[in-house]
Amino acid sequence: MARTRLLHAGVARAVEQLHGEAATEHAELLAYHLVRSQTRTLTPKALRYLTAAARGALARHADVEAANYLALALSVLEEWDHGDGSDLEPDLTQGALFGLLAQARQRQGRYQEALDLWERSLEQMPGAPPKTVASVRRAMGLVCYWSGRYAEAITFFQKGLDVIPAEDERGAAVIRLARGTCLQELGASDDARSDIQSTLETAERLGDVSLLARAHRAL
Repeated sequence: MARTRLLHAGVARAVEQLHGEAATEHAELLAYHLVRSQTRTLTPKALRYLTAAARGALARHADVEAANYLALALSVLEEWDHGDGSDLEPDLTQGALFGLLAQARQRQGRYQEALDLWERSLEQMPGAPPKTVASVRRAMGLVCYWSGRYAEAITFFQKGLDVIPAEDERGAAVIRLARGTCLQELGASDDARSDIQSTLETAERLGDVSLLARAHRAL
C-alpha cells in the first residue's frame, strides 16, 4: 500500500511538471492521484484539483459528477487536520465547497438539500462580505421559486436586499427582478410591476443590456 501511495504521488508530480501552468486543465487526473496518495502534505493540492474538477463539471452541466467531486473534497477536508482553516484559499473552505455542492444539488432538482447546503455555507462564513451573503440569499430564493414555494422565496429575496451594499445597484436590481417574478406567481401584479419597473430603470441607468432585456421580458 505504501508503495502504491508513493506511485500516485509521483504520477501527480510528473503531471504537474509536464503541464506547468496548464496543470489545472488536467484537474480530474491530478485529483485522482493526489487523493490516492494519501499524503498529508499534498492535501491542499488534492483539494485544489478536486474543486477545479468540480467547477469544470458544473460548467458542462455534469452535475452528478460535480457533486461527487465536491463530496470527496469535503470528506478530504474534514479528515485533514488544518487547524482553524485560516491558511486555506478562500475557494477551498467548507463554506465555499458547500456553496458549490448546493449549486449541483439544485440543478439535480434536490431543492431541500440545496437549501440546507446554502445555509451551511453561510454558517461556515460568519464574516462573509454582505455582497456574498446577498448572493447566497438570492440563490436560496431561486431554489424556493423553482420548487413552487413562492412565499419562502420572497422572504429570502428580502433578506438579500436587507444586506446588499447600497453601491451594488445591479445586484439589488437582480434580486428585485427575481422577487417581482415571484410576486407575479402569487397574483400581486402591482407589487410585481413595481419591482420589475425598478429593475428596468436601474438597467437603463447602468446601460446593462442583458438586465434590460430580462426586465422587459418580465414586464
